[in-house]
Amino acid sequence: ITKEINRNDYILKLDSDVMFISDKIFKEVITGESEAVGQYTKKGYMEGGSCFLRGSLVSRIVGHPIYKAVNEAAAGWYPIRNWQCPISLCPEDRAISELIRKSGGKLRLIKFRLPSERSTFSVDKITREHLEGYSILHFSHWCGLQEKQMAEVWGRLNSDS
Repeated sequence: ITKEINRNDYILKLDSDVMFISDKIFKEVITGESEAVGQYTKKGYMEGGSCFLRGSLVSRIVGHPIYKAVNEAAAGWYPIRNWQCPISLCPEDRAISELIRKSGGKLRLIKFRLPSERSTFSVDKITREHLEGYSILHFSHWCGLQEKQMAEVWGRLNSDS
């Protein structure tokens, strides 16, 4: 892909439990100067449900000794609710962020995802008005939303009532 991608194009990494609800994030990515854009977390690296990587950064990552960077990321520990948790619970988040940093990429962390980090959220509370300002819904068990609820939410958001 590094031979075919333009240095100013983006690759989007997207989990299957993520739903786009507006084009706000696309506009911010396109008009921004960052080589990587991801969802802000308090842990200091981006959340793994979705992220954008510019072609110029992808080319540098492919040329980087990935094994070493991923091992360094996986060796870390991070605090959750006052206890230490092995990185194996969310390796993609930490590994991708580490690869971006090791490759000299400019990572921009912004809040574009609902629910917010480690908060619980009820499907019944999801309305068009409530989602104002956000770009994606992440149906993560960490946030109290289940992937099987995606169709119900999509239908409610797109109904005439």
